[in-house]
Amino acid sequence: MSKLKVLLLSAVLVALGVTLPYVAESQFGANTLTINSAPSGSTPSLRAEGLSANIGINITPKGGGVLSTTAFSSGSIDASGLTQLATLNVTDGVAQQYFIRAVDHCRADTPAATLVAVRLATGDWALARTAAGAETYNITCNFPLPYRIAANKGWRLDSFSIAHQITVVNLTSSTFQQLSQVTYSNNVANSVTAFGGAIGITMPTVVQANPYNTAATVGTPTFVTVNNSSIVVDWQVVMANTGVYRVYGVVANFTGALY
Repeated sequence: MSKLKVLLLSAVLVALGVTLPYVAESQFGANTLTINSAPSGSTPSLRAEGLSANIGINITPKGGGVLSTTAFSSGSIDASGLTQLATLNVTDGVAQQYFIRAVDHCRADTPAATLVAVRLATGDWALARTAAGAETYNITCNFPLPYRIAANKGWRLDSFSIAHQITVVNLTSSTFQQLSQVTYSNNVANSVTAFGGAIGITMPTVVQANPYNTAATVGTPTFVTVNNSSIVVDWQVVMANTGVYRVYGVVANFTGALY
């Protein structure tokens, strides 16, 4: 029978609902891999067959190739497979973003004269201060993102930026202090450690008509996995008399683990 006739016959049988197997085997293989086609409306199958009572299926991409799927349904996964799966760094591969409003999640010290919430327009709020002399403020913002107590799970901070504005008079100085992880434990002193490796950021001091969105790079993007902890960013500004400084918030760019 010619190849064309075989193909035509296969198409007719599949249309009639007849399952046609294709068996892939080596010359000395007792166990085989069978691909079963299916008619319209049904699902084809991939199954192991052979002399052994228990036959697994190994799928090994070549070189730098990866195994991908557009859908997944839970089935029979052995314990070793689950253990390996739990250690994987599996992310959605898409950058996500969250804007952290200063009026909700940022604070400044020096309570007697400090940055206060100001309504600039409908929906447009900032922490703001008009200096009455040479004034120094330490500012902190908390990242209110949920996290998981498991390796490579939850969210990973990839970069961030500070939305702020300098008007009227230049800042005397603006110094980035630290991106920190603060851990709170029972009957133990609070622990403050640098988070994310080396942070690359250049803080502005010069007046401009519109706000700055000052980008920061995170040297070692890291998942947040420490119990009872928070991620905060701190910086300091020194203001000159009559100068105005506003903080709108912090933009967190992060990646979330799928599981």
